Amino acid sequence: MPALEQVELSAAARRCQQLFTAAAHEFDVPPALLEAIAWAESRWQPPAPQAASHHGLPPSYGIMGLRDDPHFGRSLRLAAALLGAAPHRLAFDTPGNIRGAAALLALYGRGKTRHTPLEAWEDAVARLSGIAQREVAQIHTYDIYMAIHEGRQGKDFAVTRHAVDLARIYGQARLAVLSARVLALGDYPDAVWLPAAGCNYSGRTLAVSHVTVHTTQGSYAGAISWFRNCSAGVSAHYLVRSSDGQVTQMVRESDKAWHAGRANGYTIGIEHEGYVEQPEAWYSAPMLVASSGLARAVLAAHGIAPRVYDGSRGWNAVLPEADYNVKGHVNHAGQTHADPGAGWDWARYKRMIEDAGAG
Repeated sequence: MPALEQVELSAAARRCQQLFTAAAHEFDVPPALLEAIAWAESRWQPPAPQAASHHGLPPSYGIMGLRDDPHFGRSLRLAAALLGAAPHRLAFDTPGNIRGAAALLALYGRGKTRHTPLEAWEDAVARLSGIAQREVAQIHTYDIYMAIHEGRQGKDFAVTRHAVDLARIYGQARLAVLSARVLALGDYPDAVWLPAAGCNYSGRTLAVSHVTVHTTQGSYAGAISWFRNCSAGVSAHYLVRSSDGQVTQMVRESDKAWHAGRANGYTIGIEHEGYVEQPEAWYSAPMLVASSGLARAVLAAHGIAPRVYDGSRGWNAVLPEADYNVKGHVNHAGQTHADPGAGWDWARYKRMIEDAGAG
């Protein structure tokens, strides 16, 4: 396995490392899990308090992604109770947030210690996520364990590499699905098929003419879980994971996903994991490569020549439908969302689609 590129960590990231180590010793949980959970939930950058929800996806709190809603559960309140602290303190205080997550991990992994093999902690990690659907929770824990297995390095995070036996955790057959690029059940051959709840989309009556670019304002697995929940009332055709560009299809292109208001009838929606406020942390090269290939394939399947927005009129300009057939959620008329935000590199994305993969 190649060595990770050494990057000088920011002062905030070095402080997080110290906090992970201290919490791991206090609650006797593996520090590698705390590092990787924080990476998967937030890239060690707590979502801004004013970060807008997308499609009603309930917010996560702090660097560890604690929750306080009916769908993902009340981990924020429970962690606060374990520490004898106020929930709002854990929501916005990074040391308390890390300690709260560590306390919960210890509770869910009762009988295990920080010296217990990492593989044995998967159930506890899944429970901490609040994702009730087991197959979706495994998508989340897989991303966490892959971060440990491969290591992750950037100026704002550093997940220490450790040997992890992924087949021991998931079994070889399930691991093949979790790591898959190809599962030929949907419209796009390089996508995993995991359908949204049937109450979250409807039949299409208009021809497909556009692709709409979205940002989840949350994790990949969290968005998948939300779209499989009838109370959400929303969906998208595809989701793309930041870490490796895995694509999950949730609505067939012949059906109308509910993702862009009055533009739903003629668009294909592609959701991208991450937050518009943190583009450098989430809009990765693997994600852009996968997304551009997907958008190109969607247009080709419907006999449409690509006309991709290049950002020249401003990231949040409302663009006439006739001018571009690949643009952001914010660029459709009558929208209340700002994704994919000012940090989306439209010029690069245009080259990658129209020039068949140019970076």
